[in-house]
Amino acid sequence: MAMITCFDCNKEMSDEAKICPNCGKPRRPVGFLLGLGIFFLSPIFAWFTLRKGHTTIAKVISFIWMLTGGLVTIGLLAGAILPNILGKSENAKQEIACIQMESIYGVLKNYKLQNGAYPSSEDEMSILTKNFLNGAIPLDPWGNQYLMTSDGDGIEIISYGSDGKEGGLKKDADILLSTCNIK
Repeated sequence: MAMITCFDCNKEMSDEAKICPNCGKPRRPVGFLLGLGIFFLSPIFAWFTLRKGHTTIAKVISFIWMLTGGLVTIGLLAGAILPNILGKSENAKQEIACIQMESIYGVLKNYKLQNGAYPSSEDEMSILTKNFLNGAIPLDPWGNQYLMTSDGDGIEIISYGSDGKEGGLKKDADILLSTCNIK
């Protein structure tokens, strides 16, 4: 427990006391915003000591203070902004996978209309690829092949996600055409 001076009556009081025992007024601690202002505005004032007329030691201390303040500011901004930016690219890839699967599904429906059934063999898939998909089925956004399964009536198109393996959670989760919400 340290002793501090009351702002109102200038008498000593405990730094843990909420009110001054001498005058009864509440203690005024340095607020969060004031602390931020002191920290971030100090480098601006330190800039002025780098001009002529100040000692070398004052210039060195001011330069170090400005550098520290700048690095902390950059770190705080990066910590607040980068997670939002980095998370968006994975969501975009998942949306692209859904759009590609919708496109492939449209081609498969067209194939079924012309041939009475979805392709069920490797030969039929090669005909589909050659005639309907300009020679190749596109790869998913992570560079992997889409998997297509059919139960006779319907068809499911699957991307194994960023890890390229069956299963997974969050960004590694499989993406199924039936679960895509294309708008």
